[in-house]
Amino acid sequence: MLIFARVTLTDSGEITLRGGEGVGTVTRKGIGLPIGSAAINRTPRHTIETAVREAIGPARGAEVEIFAPEGEERAQKTYNSRLGIVGGISIIGTTGIVTPMSEESWKRSLALELEMKRAAGLERVVLVPGNHGERFVREQMGIDSQVVVTMSNFVGYMIEEAVRLGFRQIVLIGHPGKLIKIAAGIFHTP
Repeated sequence: MLIFARVTLTDSGEITLRGGEGVGTVTRKGIGLPIGSAAINRTPRHTIETAVREAIGPARGAEVEIFAPEGEERAQKTYNSRLGIVGGISIIGTTGIVTPMSEESWKRSLALELEMKRAAGLERVVLVPGNHGERFVREQMGIDSQVVVTMSNFVGYMIEEAVRLGFRQIVLIGHPGKLIKIAAGIFHTP
């Protein structure tokens, strides 16, 4: 997917960064960005601003617009809507180095949803292995999907994160095969 930057030089001495077409907007607390701002995380913001400053020198200013023409369509295949990011993709990153299929980044994205729910004031969370579990609790148990978080195979990690965040009640719902592994003390359940 192509992501572009449009830079307009100014005399202000300041560098401003905004999201354009296809970059999502933050609509909820909990991901570390102000509500209403472009979904461009701190590390990419810093990286972009540093690169622009290096290119334009210390005195000039610049307005930087990041845009992704396919962003809105692609965002429908991400967790963005669950995290309160609407209208496009999020520009994320923690180190500036992409690790393909990183288990750590996957776990972090799951934990981010826990953080969002806690920031919204929830004290109870239902952890499910995946989409089937989420559909089951919604359709068969009548549980509001707002309290449901996918844990994938990272049961132990997600329980630890929920405890760290101060959830008062954690409910695990899933397929008996997965729950038997947990009962046996196996907290990573591929």
